[in-house]
Amino acid sequence: MQILKKSTKFIAIYLALKWLFIGVVGWQISQTLWWQNYYANDFVWWYALFVPATIISIFLLLKFIKSRVQKTK
Repeated sequence: MQILKKSTKFIAIYLALKWLFIGVVGWQISQTLWWQNYYANDFVWWYALFVPATIISIFLLLKFIKSRVQKTK
């Protein structure tokens, strides 16, 4: 249980930095002419950025917790 408490801080920092990076990149993309021209019809590219990042983060989180639990046994 103590490992989970320690890893929670690490994971929270990692996820915060990841979403900050995605937010900054997404904001910069939204300022381009390409995005302004296709903004109404092209939300697919926005979701293509967020959905894989979320799925990968959850997968890495579970893998990290599993490896920590196995190390303590």
